[in-house]
Amino acid sequence: MVFVRCMRAMPRTVLACMRLHARFLPRNLNAYSVAGGLGDELMIWGVLQAYAARRPSARVTFHSRFAEVLRQAPSSIHVTPYDAGSLPKGSTGLGYVGRTQQSINEQMASRLGLVPEKYSIPLPSYPIGTPGGQYPSAGTIIVIQPVASAWTPNKQWPLAYWTKLVESLPPDATVVELGQSSFFPTPPRHPRYVSLAGSTSVPAYLAAISHATVFVGPPSSGMHVAHAYGIPSVIIVGGYEAPVYPYPRAIQLHTEMPCSPCWLCTACPYDRACLRKITPEVVLDAVQTQLEAVRSNTLAHR
Repeated sequence: MVFVRCMRAMPRTVLACMRLHARFLPRNLNAYSVAGGLGDELMIWGVLQAYAARRPSARVTFHSRFAEVLRQAPSSIHVTPYDAGSLPKGSTGLGYVGRTQQSINEQMASRLGLVPEKYSIPLPSYPIGTPGGQYPSAGTIIVIQPVASAWTPNKQWPLAYWTKLVESLPPDATVVELGQSSFFPTPPRHPRYVSLAGSTSVPAYLAAISHATVFVGPPSSGMHVAHAYGIPSVIIVGGYEAPVYPYPRAIQLHTEMPCSPCWLCTACPYDRACLRKITPEVVLDAVQTQLEAVRSNTLAHR
């Protein structure tokens, strides 16, 4: 098990080929997400920032399912609502192939012949009281998102582990659960646990993460949102994919297994051993590491 804070280096030949291909990028680009989830669109949004920086005279248009949100972000990219029936001819669909040591961001960037040094994801600012996202806001706020998308069951850290983690978090911290519905059949025994799962709009979801002290979850939309707002995070990767997301403030927890990264979308034949090997104590230690870094940074700027 390792903590990973940066991408693994790609072979020089791959980098050279991508840079060569970048010389022939189209002047104007219409892009859309093949998968369409919030996390996928945020990764593409970051890649398109790099594209626009590389081609400042190009007109870049993102056909997005979350256009109303992205239009409010500080960006030169034109955003229009996604409509599969009216995509311009020659539009570029961005997705990923899996079974690779590259992050999904890198895979999408390579589709455009890019090798960005950083992946900025500009998002609008929202107040903590954005409708649907209210909760006690004083002191330390630990936002958790226990469940990833339904694309694969192999990102799901066990319920018992999540429960033990929440109940072990500092009692003076507010613990906010996000997601489509609560993961816990019975609320964890934590004095300041609040579940907003199933009750947030997209702006409220973004607001909750943007005001967090630390974010904890699997590789999913919350991870990308935390990166966008510069929120320290602890990402429980397991072995479904490689721990190589280009997010410098993320501690990515991974288990080296002969079968990883598997990118398996059906039931794991090993009962997700890669995730079960990441114990609540390991995640708690990573959360405490991030909290201490935040405290140290706060003291340094006083």
